[in-house]
Amino acid sequence: MGTFASGFPNVVGPNITFLGQLLGALVMVAIGFFPGNAVAYVLKKMNALRIPEEVEKIGIDVAKFPGSPYPEEHRGQGYSVRKNL
Repeated sequence: MGTFASGFPNVVGPNITFLGQLLGALVMVAIGFFPGNAVAYVLKKMNALRIPEEVEKIGIDVAKFPGSPYPEEHRGQGYSVRKNL
């Protein structure tokens, strides 16, 4: 029924209205979206959302997981070993 369930009775509370659902959506935005963006903004200003420049150059997957997920003999055509920059 979702958003257009206006007028249907609720089992234990007041009737469902479109205005009530809209208000609930606005409350969820207010307590979820805005604080999340505030935390992201603070982390950005602290430069805590970036990885170090040397890790950017070699790739975060190589830096965090230096091993290969596949054995040497199972690599396909065109495979080349990537050199660290």
